[in-house]
Amino acid sequence: GSNRYGFHCGGVLIHNQYVLTAAHCIEGVPSTWIVYQVRLGEFDTTTTIDCVEDDCADPVRDVLINAYVVHPDYYKQNGADYNDIALLQLSETVEFTDFIRPICLPTSEESRTVNLTGKYATVAGWGQTENSTSSTKKLHLRVPVVDNEVCADAFSSIRLEIIPTQLCAGGEKGKDSCRGDSGGPLMRYGDGR
Repeated sequence: GSNRYGFHCGGVLIHNQYVLTAAHCIEGVPSTWIVYQVRLGEFDTTTTIDCVEDDCADPVRDVLINAYVVHPDYYKQNGADYNDIALLQLSETVEFTDFIRPICLPTSEESRTVNLTGKYATVAGWGQTENSTSSTKKLHLRVPVVDNEVCADAFSSIRLEIIPTQLCAGGEKGKDSCRGDSGGPLMRYGDGR
């Protein structure tokens, strides 16, 4: 091989030893690829240390993946991925800093069942932009959460089923996540976090 490497998906740190990502980022890669590490604390992939004038972030952390688990009910159907989630166990414990912190997950029953339709959430990543190239800087975008029935109607012509465990967001012209953003977060602030 040519010993090339690259980053092809996003993920979120949820614990000092675990990252959550999309199952298709693990199972859907070419057989010649080896998914072996995550990078934490990245913003601009073209710089070693990210700075704004004299204010610099800590260096990124590259951490090897010790093991991973793909959701046992992950499957693809009609071009869509269902239960598209995977958990990566890191080979070492990550120390949290101002630039590397876990995301908060909706663990309470109330936070998991609240109706977010019409509210805005944020997607983030280094995915493709309008000129079809991946961004070198992490971008973010606010997108509206859409009712699942409205979403299902929008995708009915291509027979894409929306199931109750899915959350639909987006739909504004010219504003979307794209290839390379997979596995990254859909975030919403709540309770000051």
